[in-house]
Amino acid sequence: MNRHTGVLGTFNCQGAGWCKEEKTNVIHDKEPVTITGSVRAEDVDLITNIYPEGWTGDCAVFTHKGGIFILIKNFQNSSSQRN
Repeated sequence: MNRHTGVLGTFNCQGAGWCKEEKTNVIHDKEPVTITGSVRAEDVDLITNIYPEGWTGDCAVFTHKGGIFILIKNFQNSSSQRN
């Protein structure tokens, strides 16, 4: 977080975990079910400390895996569905 931007990371880690004995990631479920989720500009920690007066909640989201750039208007949610 800085005076102009914030970053929110979301991860789908279902079906995997760290094994202390083997010191590696272990896949418990090779075909996990689809999950859904959503993000909002307000999910970025401390964003209320930097946004300018009159901010309408517009923000931009980039999905790394999908390579998609999304503009979210007026505090709406960005929903996604991933396997």
